[in-house]
Amino acid sequence: MVFTLLETANKHFNNDFIIQQARLLDETETGIGKALYAAIPTILSGMITQVTGGAQLLTRQLLDNSAAPGGESLLDRLFNKQLGDVTRAVIHLSGIKSTSAYFILCAAAPAVFVTVREHAVARQLNAAQLVYLLHSLTTELTPTLPADMPVVTAVADAVPETPVITPVAPKLTTYVPTPPAEQAPVAIPPPIVTAPEPPVSKPQVVDEPEPEPTEAETQLPDEPEEPEEYAEDEAEVTSRRKRRRWITLTAVTAGALLAWYLFKGNCNTPH
Repeated sequence: MVFTLLETANKHFNNDFIIQQARLLDETETGIGKALYAAIPTILSGMITQVTGGAQLLTRQLLDNSAAPGGESLLDRLFNKQLGDVTRAVIHLSGIKSTSAYFILCAAAPAVFVTVREHAVARQLNAAQLVYLLHSLTTELTPTLPADMPVVTAVADAVPETPVITPVAPKLTTYVPTPPAEQAPVAIPPPIVTAPEPPVSKPQVVDEPEPEPTEAETQLPDEPEEPEEYAEDEAEVTSRRKRRRWITLTAVTAGALLAWYLFKGNCNTPH
């Protein structure tokens, strides 16, 4: 089984790939071939170590149809701090530069990943079956590794398991009612006392007696003299005039007194 996986992974790198990379990296074709010969089983060994060590994220990626991880991220996940030691082992076996060895490792990692995934999907393996299969390849894979290749240790999975949440019963406390806050007494304003308005004094009406008419007011105008043909006796005319004046004066005086009494009575009558 191991040789089948290694042979399938090697098919991703034909002679054209080796020639092209040798020119680009300024290396010999022999050195590139030896680097691939050391890199492919080393990457498969690191993958077996991580999957059997409990790397659940890597196991799920090997079983789904998502895109394969990039070479750099996959190398970091497989070897972590041991990546430098793995690179030096490839350099020692192939004789190429460190940058060229790291490039070959980055190219080989996705090829090995895809090879293992195709094998698991073709056999419809679940996670437990894939772990068992890779674990069974450990003994068979060891002789294919470079002699100075370090022992790869499992790396803790980057995705933690779902934590188990244990419900905690709430603590029951005795309810103590809070006494209401004392309210400050409300100040009642004193009543507003207004001074009584002074009584309005009504003006006193003084009854004044009506002035008596003067002699000029009571004197009647002189009657026109009659023509001579109608003239009477002078003594009789004078007597008649005196009577008229007396009657007129008496009437005026009586009217004035009557008016004065009426006016006084109206003023003394309460309203």
